Amino acid sequence: MNYSIYTVITFCLVIASAKAQDFDTILKAATDKYITSEVYQIDADYNLYADSDSDSLIDQQKSIFIKRQNALYFKMAQSELIQTEAFSLKISHSEQILLYSKSYGSQSPSSQLPYMDLERNFSTKTIKDKGTYWECLMTDNTSISIPYRKIILHIEKGDYKILKQVYFLNRASSKNVGYAAITGNERLEIVTKSFTTSPKDITQKFELSRYLDIKDNTLTSSNYTKNYKIIVQ
Repeated sequence: MNYSIYTVITFCLVIASAKAQDFDTILKAATDKYITSEVYQIDADYNLYADSDSDSLIDQQKSIFIKRQNALYFKMAQSELIQTEAFSLKISHSEQILLYSKSYGSQSPSSQLPYMDLERNFSTKTIKDKGTYWECLMTDNTSISIPYRKIILHIEKGDYKILKQVYFLNRASSKNVGYAAITGNERLEIVTKSFTTSPKDITQKFELSRYLDIKDNTLTSSNYTKNYKIIVQ
């Protein structure tokens, strides 16, 4: 059977479109899981490797991310971030500083799932069936301000939980990621250790009184942040 070149091109375009649709559908299902869920907690490891293929670990940090309705809590290493509808608070335990504001910024799970803010900057997106999970690959970064040249996501089949995020640093703009001594060829992996929609003992983490005492419009550090410097924005 003979096919014209136009038939072949059309067939290829249909296949490419179908693959793109699969990518978009699966990524949206995964993203919606985290955006629409009212309450959940993610415990994850942040692993920084020496290069794109190396098993040599440069740094590892454990993190906790909690969403409760319109409030977010994030902790990694010696830092905590709390955002509610009433206030925003950043805590540096290593520096003993509290940065307090009555206003709050955009509340998004992207602190634990950074791909949410980055995905639109990649022009090539492919997906592979890995049996128990989908592997989503994003390449061809179109923005010089984004410090990654490639992103890989592992999305569990069935419940669309994100199992792993892999970010490949871009040498040209890698200084934006916040690590002091990097060459620009490192690989950052965010590995989900646990995910629950029924986290326990989280209420206190969102209460301002845990971190600050307020009396007569005067702010002082609490027992939890005793003698910390307070900066009001």
